[in-house]
Amino acid sequence: MKIPTPLKLSHLGTPYCLMGSANPCGTHLVGYANTTFAHLIACFGPPHEREGDKITASWGFWCADGTLLTVYDWKESETPLGLYRWHIGGNTLKALEAFTAQTGVEAFSPF
Repeated sequence: MKIPTPLKLSHLGTPYCLMGSANPCGTHLVGYANTTFAHLIACFGPPHEREGDKITASWGFWCADGTLLTVYDWKESETPLGLYRWHIGGNTLKALEAFTAQTGVEAFSPF
């Protein structure tokens, strides 16, 4: 799979590429991060539009090194706006490092 050319999306300058129409299926939960919806928008832009009954807001990115990072809420009736334990997904624990580098918020794994 060809990884898109990285774009800088935040003031932190970490290179990420928006997944666009790529499907995050096949990723899994690797950890969590406590932050707000507003902070995620400031770092990643608006969430991707999703159709489904378990996720109301999500973001998905390829990192410059090929790491896949997804951020999403889970089983909420509406998008949480205040402080929330957001789910971090990916194929490896490197997704947690990528999230922290991009947002400045410490991501953690309970596993």
